Amino acid sequence: MASELAGRLQAWLPLTKSKKGGSIYKYGVLGSDEIRTLLIQPGASGSPLTGQIEQHKLGDPDKPYEALSYVWGSPKRGNVIRIGEKDVLVTRNATELLLHLRDEHHPRRVWIDGICIDQDNIDERSHQVTLMQAIFSGASSVLIWVGESDEDTKSVFSFFTSMDERRRDQAEAEAHEHENEHPDTEFVRKSIKDPSKRNRI
Repeated sequence: MASELAGRLQAWLPLTKSKKGGSIYKYGVLGSDEIRTLLIQPGASGSPLTGQIEQHKLGDPDKPYEALSYVWGSPKRGNVIRIGEKDVLVTRNATELLLHLRDEHHPRRVWIDGICIDQDNIDERSHQVTLMQAIFSGASSVLIWVGESDEDTKSVFSFFTSMDERRRDQAEAEAHEHENEHPDTEFVRKSIKDPSKRNRI
């Protein structure tokens, strides 16, 4: 009876332990012109995700960052990134993205909403949404993640590559075609499209 009561009480209390057993990271209060960025710590393939969350002014020149846009997928935050001695719960897609971006030797600073915004603080989330345009505009680059590749990914990228090559070949062919034309040829071509120019010859 006592253990059942303790279990119910634990379910009502604020979450203080992650499913991995670590203590949950506590977010500080953001100022109206502040954001957080995540410094992804280096790591070899297969090693746990670790990082450092830093709070600073939006537009701080000493804190350049890459902004990440990604498919959230399932909202379930069942994965963990280790911040110091604490855990931040993140979605599976966010974990896959960060593992993909992590460098083996150098830290990498990013802004990612699922971690840099306290997802349990509705007021903070609402205010940070109003800064979203400035956050993405102020990034050194914006990276888009649509998920891990599958059997169709290669064919899709091959299609876009071939379309781009075809467009460039067509542009080069048109440029060569016009190289040997008489200087008045372009004027005549435009006149045919725009009859109002014919009387100016």
